[in-house]
Amino acid sequence: MASLFPNTTIKCAAWRVPPQDAQYYDGLWAAAEKANPSMITGPEAVAFLSKSGLDRVLLRQVWAAANLRNGGGLNRHEFDLAMRLIALGQAGQPVTREAVLQTSGAPVPPPRFEGVVVSPAASFAAPGFGASPSAGDAWAIGPADQAKYDAVFRNEDADGDGKVAGKQAADLFVKSGLDKTVGAELRRGRAGPAVGHGQ
Repeated sequence: MASLFPNTTIKCAAWRVPPQDAQYYDGLWAAAEKANPSMITGPEAVAFLSKSGLDRVLLRQVWAAANLRNGGGLNRHEFDLAMRLIALGQAGQPVTREAVLQTSGAPVPPPRFEGVVVSPAASFAAPGFGASPSAGDAWAIGPADQAKYDAVFRNEDADGDGKVAGKQAADLFVKSGLDKTVGAELRRGRAGPAVGHGQ
């Protein structure tokens, strides 16, 4: 099936969540109830997107613009695109691919969903480390560093499933220049086949 938006499909496929919003979008992805961790089906998306308060006409426009592959569900990138479109609609702006591209560098208030609470730092907490760090925690990082590390993670998460496989993580440790004994300690401290982001 031909795309309804042939001139913007490729550009939207290259669009990325602004770094300042990435953590919030991670939290929305985690909050969306889905059976498959790498995709949200049409019915699952309808249930989640309906919580935005946008009318059905706008929600259909969101789906048409975000569903780049014209499939029966949204992958993570398409979901992020849908979140941006929802944010635009809630801000009274057009719900189009063109609007996403035109506002890619502009601040847009994050999308809101009834009954969905996402802490801006929710995606940073990892198993075994408890809740998000408070201002007094010694290991807390600033927003600029967090955005940088989130970008590294997204780059290493080749299949977009929110995890980096053990081999990929080991390669990343080698590229980081960490002392081998530090890398070994990190591996011992985190058992399992993959290290998840925001899990």
